[in-house]
Amino acid sequence: MRVAILADIHGNLPACEAVLEDIKRQAPDFIVAAGDLALRGAHPKETVQLLVDSCDSLLMGNTDCYLAGNYLGGAYRDKEHWKSDLLHWSRDQLGQELLTTLGTLPFSVRYTPRKGQDLYVCHANPRNLEESIEPTLDEATVRRLFQYVDATAVSFGHLHFPYRRRIGRLVLADVASAGIPRDGDLRPAWVLFTYTPKGWRVQIRPVRY
Repeated sequence: MRVAILADIHGNLPACEAVLEDIKRQAPDFIVAAGDLALRGAHPKETVQLLVDSCDSLLMGNTDCYLAGNYLGGAYRDKEHWKSDLLHWSRDQLGQELLTTLGTLPFSVRYTPRKGQDLYVCHANPRNLEESIEPTLDEATVRRLFQYVDATAVSFGHLHFPYRRRIGRLVLADVASAGIPRDGDLRPAWVLFTYTPKGWRVQIRPVRY
């Protein structure tokens, strides 16, 4: 089984197109967009529609909730902040149908190539949409975060910073950002999970565009 995961696209249509082209060349079994699909970029509607048409699963991110009106976080709560204007403009661009779609996206998805070998995918962490899993987070805290997640591999985004880490039998991977990278590499990136006889293998793939 091969699962492609992109996240944090944020309405960056050219980057999204480039990432999806690279994904399709790899011919995975499933494609997942793990949240934060539209807000910030210049093409929210076109980006979300492309993801709806191209992906097997779309997951909810925190900015998807802001757009849908489920709740607001950070500066988006301040009506005088420029982000409030951006939020309203993005909502107008998306239209009610896509806003409804964003507001009803699932929190997570999992893939099971073999019993007891699940891959669990969410936006930020298994508990909420706002707290990042930093690569330097201590092992005890990571174990507590994932203690109720019955999986051998976990994929998430939100941090916009790609990394891989193993804790015991658990493989973790932040899938980077396909729209606003924050790791010093301006290329959008995505992650390919491949299940092998030795377990899940993770490949982080930056893309030129």
